[in-house]
Amino acid sequence: RMLAASGARRYPRGMPHAARRPAPVRLALCAALLAAPLGLSGCQAVLVWGAQTFWSHSAPDVPDDIVATRDVVFASRPTGDLLLDVYRPADRAGEPRPVVLYAFGGGWMSGNRHQFTVLDLFRLVDRGYVIATADYRWSTDAIFPAQIHDVKAALRWLRAHADEHGIDPTRVAILGPSAGGHLASLAGTSGDVATLEGATPDTWPGESSRVQAVVDFFGPSELETYRAQHVENGLGNTNSLFFLEMLIGGAVEANPELAASASPMAYLDADDPPFLIIHGDEDPVVPIQQSRRLLAALETAGVDATFRLVPGGDHGRSEAYASDAMMNAIGDFLDRSLGVAP
Repeated sequence: RMLAASGARRYPRGMPHAARRPAPVRLALCAALLAAPLGLSGCQAVLVWGAQTFWSHSAPDVPDDIVATRDVVFASRPTGDLLLDVYRPADRAGEPRPVVLYAFGGGWMSGNRHQFTVLDLFRLVDRGYVIATADYRWSTDAIFPAQIHDVKAALRWLRAHADEHGIDPTRVAILGPSAGGHLASLAGTSGDVATLEGATPDTWPGESSRVQAVVDFFGPSELETYRAQHVENGLGNTNSLFFLEMLIGGAVEANPELAASASPMAYLDADDPPFLIIHGDEDPVVPIQQSRRLLAALETAGVDATFRLVPGGDHGRSEAYASDAMMNAIGDFLDRSLGVAP
């Protein structure tokens, strides 16, 4: 339920292609392979397999006024190479442009970098932004902090290759939904936290991974309180939250230090960049208290924080999330936060 297609798109040819659907005979094998190392039940393993299969988007077609650089290796991990794509306006005249890194959602266990088409972020390219989309390791490949290590490696890559892609390295933002919103917020609050950098000699350790703006669509912000808030909101059986356990390699209650280290709230201070937090008041997956607590903590710290409530909004399916009005609000926030002239 992490994301779904919403209203009309300006670039209909850019919508995700049909997800790849392996032959049914492979279902049992995939489930077994997932269940064995993770200790998942058969049902959970099938859910993971389904999420990884059906939330896999293909690269979109690109409008003529946008230039795409795709399948660039930005980091090599034991599980394989990580790739990123860069989309920029075809007209490179003028000053270097601000860049927005998209972090995909999917419970940290599924999704891919092409998912940005669900929000039709080509509209930000129309406004003059460069959009980058990057892989990060699923929790089925590596537990936290692997995911934020990969996101920060992508941020450092963007600065290391800024001239090549017409990017202004002083104006870097990050945007993500759900698990991607969590990673976006974490990148925003954990600037210069050495344990979350994961810098290696081949991932540009001399570059900064700091961001100058964060757009968080209904992302978790405090793993330690997630389950209790889920129960408080009457959102159903907490066994459905096994993706939290997959992220940190065990129960949150049994791994409090690692759970806390994965929470954006743990690193928040007055030096953090501006935040735009977007959340629906009927979200059945991520309790809205996660966003409200993050907002309150940012405001207490004196950080520029804006909360955009989506009345009746669920966990990504509501049309309001990808509406022109929402994208205009995001664009206005980015312009203001990054010092972009109207």
